[in-house]
Amino acid sequence: MDSDLEKIVILGAGPVGLECALYARYLGYPTKVFEKHSSIAGNVMDWGHVQLFTPFEMNTSPLGLAALEAQEPDRNMPTGDQFHTGLEWTQWYLEPLSKSDLLADNIQFDSKICAVGRPTLGKTDAIGSPSRADDGFRVTVESGNLCRYESADIVIDATGNYGHPNSIGAGPVIGEPSLLNSISGLSTSQQTIEHGFTTGIVDISQCADALRGKKILVVGSGYSAATNILALEQLRHTHNIHLSWLTKHDGAPVNSIENDQLKNRRDLTQRANKIAEQIDLKNNQIINSIGAGESRRFLIEWTSTEDISTTSSEEFDCVIANVGFQGDYAILEPLQLHRCYATGGPMKLAASLLSQNSADCMNVTSDSSTMVTTEPNFYVIGSKSYGRNSQFLFRNGLHQIRDVFQKIVGRDNLDLYKNYEANVVR
Repeated sequence: MDSDLEKIVILGAGPVGLECALYARYLGYPTKVFEKHSSIAGNVMDWGHVQLFTPFEMNTSPLGLAALEAQEPDRNMPTGDQFHTGLEWTQWYLEPLSKSDLLADNIQFDSKICAVGRPTLGKTDAIGSPSRADDGFRVTVESGNLCRYESADIVIDATGNYGHPNSIGAGPVIGEPSLLNSISGLSTSQQTIEHGFTTGIVDISQCADALRGKKILVVGSGYSAATNILALEQLRHTHNIHLSWLTKHDGAPVNSIENDQLKNRRDLTQRANKIAEQIDLKNNQIINSIGAGESRRFLIEWTSTEDISTTSSEEFDCVIANVGFQGDYAILEPLQLHRCYATGGPMKLAASLLSQNSADCMNVTSDSSTMVTTEPNFYVIGSKSYGRNSQFLFRNGLHQIRDVFQKIVGRDNLDLYKNYEANVVR
């Protein structure tokens, strides 16, 4: 390994963080990955029962497959066109990758990132100056009850956004902050069973009996909401469930993508919108408050988006808020990071995504120039980089990794993925 290469610290050992670390190791960079969970892809496991829209070939990289083949040539791998759940993705690909020779000794688990800053430069020092890079980074890591500093020349944030939900309303609504605090750290199924409130995709197999005879409200119009609606529809009659679906726009709850390239996503959209015709659909509504009803129910009040003077309220036993997520940028407060005022993501990438105005994540593109932030040698990749924009796809994360290392290495034509796809190692 070249001792003159910069030391890279990667935040998060999720799918994109692992791939980023692998890319860095292929290039010979000294690399450390810090993961707050006790195992890799902790957030993926929270929705491990869900089948992905994309086949196996779109959820792997040429580098990852090469590393696994070198580690275990006789490994039985799924075919590229095979669909799989989050759990299967972890078992077939992510976990073996994390244990490969290139990565195993570079990942530190149970290591929570508390802050990323500079050793001597504060937020208001050397404003907008490239000289900030000369100070390096100081990453504050908490392991158990101990905090320590980790130095780095380059920091890549791949912490994702799962676990930091958007507000269930237009902004924080009354009763929401304390409710979110009460479910912090619990799995989606635990939230549903113990508290009756969740922001995730519910594993019905673990809580079907607990939902019997309940009034359930699903809030949101994305694919997570659609997935929950489909699962609950399977129980609606047999378990005497009263199912309501609240969205803030008119028409079908889930927008259809014209000529959708992903068949599973297209089928999910069509099936969920069909179910919406048979249940209690509340269109053009936005949540105002979450209060305490009778018998541990939630008293939900909402307002019409067409007439804010029109409000309604109803009690529910269970509320599923599928309104999206955003990354935790509090840990980056010491940095000079210019973020989009709409999506919350790094400004250059956010501006590029907004200008593309694409309804389909399959058509979203990026390049190395959009990955540069206002803090020298600091990058945000993965779903966190998209902020409130929900169009992130794992494949987009691989493109980001390629683009980031083109900047780090200073070679616009560097593309290890392309090299390995062509079975050419350089």
